[in-house]
Amino acid sequence: MTPGERDRLTRELAEVWETSYGRLLARFEEVVDDPQRRREARNLKDLIRLHEREMGRLAEVSQAWWGDTLPTIMEGGAVSLAADLGREVSWGQTHREAVRRFVERSWDDIARRLQQIDRSTKRALRGWVRDRTRAALMESRTATQAGRELANVAARNGLWQVTYADGAKVPMKHYSDMLLRTVTADAYNEGTLLQAELEDVEWMQYFDSPDCGVTYHEDPVKADGMIVPRSEVVPKSHPNCVRDVRPAPFYIPDDAKIEARPGGGGPGKPAKATRKKRGKRSPRQPRQQR
Repeated sequence: MTPGERDRLTRELAEVWETSYGRLLARFEEVVDDPQRRREARNLKDLIRLHEREMGRLAEVSQAWWGDTLPTIMEGGAVSLAADLGREVSWGQTHREAVRRFVERSWDDIARRLQQIDRSTKRALRGWVRDRTRAALMESRTATQAGRELANVAARNGLWQVTYADGAKVPMKHYSDMLLRTVTADAYNEGTLLQAELEDVEWMQYFDSPDCGVTYHEDPVKADGMIVPRSEVVPKSHPNCVRDVRPAPFYIPDDAKIEARPGGGGPGKPAKATRKKRGKRSPRQPRQQR
């Protein structure tokens, strides 16, 4: 599966998010721009109903995409790994169980985010309906008249936003772009590592952007080109990470080669061997497009 094919599958759901968000933001702009104070409460209630319809549609379509598309992407990672080794994948119960666990785990995360977006938005809009002064609505109107971006104005007021651990409020559209790229990459690498385990591949090589660290983006130990044991692979170091993990089947650490030593080896006896610290950087192998 090529990066272009993965992007196409991601865009299918991204366009649904963008369409829903666009409808909500357009209606919010109409509410903000309406100068008639007597229509404010009715307009806000209409916006709440539209929000409920769009969020229900988003949850339904997203869950279907999760169940239908992520398994395809995971299989693409597994097939790609097997092809690197000149083999084919025999899709079996182990694969199906791993797919089920990954889909359930990742969907639980996004379902919680959708619920957070839904709750915070309805709480804010219902508060505006009850507030006869509509202070937050007036603030939004003033901000948009000053030329500020409507999406950021909405997010700051609790509408269609995700709150990160550091307290930053991010518009739903920006969050969905990051989310879908990240979960697609996660699914592909998950399939790759699953097949690597089934094929008994011991060593894997990172292909990454040159400034990306192994465990977090600013990690001084850079990932690109590094070969590590499969059990120690870090599939990504941050959201939106472009890391690809490929097998290094012919890699043998210099210090893992068998060396005859005094008192070791001899007829019928294995020679002693030692290993250096893991995580050796090796010349990059050409990346193949899949």
